Amino acid sequence: MRRMQALGGLVMLALAGGAHAGAQKGASAYTVRTGDTLGRVAARTGVPVPALARANDLSDPDLIRIGQVLTIPAAGQGAPAATGPAGGSYRVAAGDTLVRVARRTGVPVDALVKANRIANPDLVRIGRVLTIPAVGEPAPAVAAPLPPLPSPVVVVGGRGEHRVARRQTLGGIARRYGTTVADLALLNGLKDPNLVRAGTVLQVPGGRWACPVQGPHQFTDGWGQARPGGRRHLGVDLFAARGTPVVASVGGTVAHTMGARAGLAFYLTGDDGNTYYGAHLDSLGPSGRVEQGTVLGTVGSTGNAMGTTPHLHFEIKPGGGDPVNPYPTLRAWC
Repeated sequence: MRRMQALGGLVMLALAGGAHAGAQKGASAYTVRTGDTLGRVAARTGVPVPALARANDLSDPDLIRIGQVLTIPAAGQGAPAATGPAGGSYRVAAGDTLVRVARRTGVPVDALVKANRIANPDLVRIGRVLTIPAVGEPAPAVAAPLPPLPSPVVVVGGRGEHRVARRQTLGGIARRYGTTVADLALLNGLKDPNLVRAGTVLQVPGGRWACPVQGPHQFTDGWGQARPGGRRHLGVDLFAARGTPVVASVGGTVAHTMGARAGLAFYLTGDDGNTYYGAHLDSLGPSGRVEQGTVLGTVGSTGNAMGTTPHLHFEIKPGGGDPVNPYPTLRAWC
């Protein structure tokens, strides 16, 4: 009897597997590799993140395991029936963002922007009728990489101190604080930059300043990298676990914003005269007057970062003007 039940279970399992295979006819498979996110898989396969999430029953698109085998639906599979193979239209409702429309229709944000000639993806009017391009339409050609965007080396803050450790050189200290050996020598009245003793206290650029991500994190110099639509990456991404606290680097006044590209974001007008901008947060803290170290929110992947590894997009705008590369400041204080 037990053998019959076991065999019956195998038959039912086989039938269920056959039905699933039929539903995924024409699909292919992809094995998740080190460094992959669902966003990268989507870019590699041409299948939108929402369609991948639906095809693989992913409740959290940010969680995919190395070695996991993903079902890659054939072109057009997994898209909402409302759009249909020939596309359609969508009327923007209250509370809608372009990201929400993209999730609902299975059409990437960039495709919606191109199809509707949207100048600012963060602004879509209630009542506007958007053209939803057909699922599976060829993606727009990727433009050639843009040359690096130059940026002056700026370390924000006042003046701080650095105690020379054993085997440290002035060159290494200069690189850490985003300055030059000549400027350090001038600032400290050093006649011979090659002679700096361990224990010497040097004046260095940059005063008291808090790293915006308070927890384990990683970042590289991504300033000026090309982005879709001919845009530039005017900041640095600090990757950390979702929910890691994001704090005010200096005291100042905080204002919140939300958009299709930035997701949950903040502007901090600092007491030091600089403006700090953070985007893609999972949650936001208080607005108004804050002191250095106040929690402004948590690391996330909102906006057009949905489906990517959680991170904080961070910008520094000296004097409230154009952004400059924040990497030297982050390298000095994080």
